[in-house]
Amino acid sequence: MMKLSHIPLRLATGAFILNAGYSKRNLDKDSAARMQGMGAKVYPQVARMEPETFGKLLSYAEMTLGAALLAPFVPSRLAPAGPWPLLRIASDHVPQDSGDDP
Repeated sequence: MMKLSHIPLRLATGAFILNAGYSKRNLDKDSAARMQGMGAKVYPQVARMEPETFGKLLSYAEMTLGAALLAPFVPSRLAPAGPWPLLRIASDHVPQDSGDDP
């Protein structure tokens, strides 16, 4: 269970992150490509994904994290681990290099 002192921070943070993910549900291709470019600077393998796929997975991950933070039955230590399965799914959508390119 979550501690009472965690409630205000989790409510504010969870609502903000959930709203951010909800607003990214229907990104157009250009917006998704811009976000993908920012993500590719940190994780280069993200650049090989389709922009639409990246946008949807980013949206789902943010909504999962926001919902986990808002749920009172999710322990504070476990809530940030929510998006990790989605990141694993995302890594399965990254095309592998064939090794033929120079």
